[in-house]
Amino acid sequence: MKNRWLITIFILGLIFTGLSPDEVFPAKAKIPIDLDIYIDGVYQVGGELVITVTTRPLLPAPKIKIAINIPDGLELKSGEITWEGSMSRGEEKDLEVSVKVIKEGIFEVIGIASIEYPDGSRLVKSASGTIEVGKFQKPNLPGIRKKDGKGREIIEFE
Repeated sequence: MKNRWLITIFILGLIFTGLSPDEVFPAKAKIPIDLDIYIDGVYQVGGELVITVTTRPLLPAPKIKIAINIPDGLELKSGEITWEGSMSRGEEKDLEVSVKVIKEGIFEVIGIASIEYPDGSRLVKSASGTIEVGKFQKPNLPGIRKKDGKGREIIEFE
């Protein structure tokens, strides 16, 4: 009963001060990094896949680290799984690796971008893609299949 009175008083306080609930309880901030992961190739044991993590900071990134986490079941054939440097606002960086599928299963590939600032603060964002090999098939997602500006297949949802 005591909690109900506290909540009522709080709500009345909001009404009388003119604050909206959105101003009191702001939405969770979005991490200012666009991060996408693309996986293309042959989804079977022995097949080769190209994994591309595309990163674009929406703020200047004086020190940014990009990484691709490759799970067991996939073997790195070429490319670097990490990159570190600086990027300007809106600049785009592709980190690309080629992997070989060495066993059946469901694998989650994770791309991570981390911006570090001189004051010690960090912003981190991740994206993931699923690879299904063996009894599993590449998912047949609803939507419109298209190619992006780099020739990669994308699926657009309405």
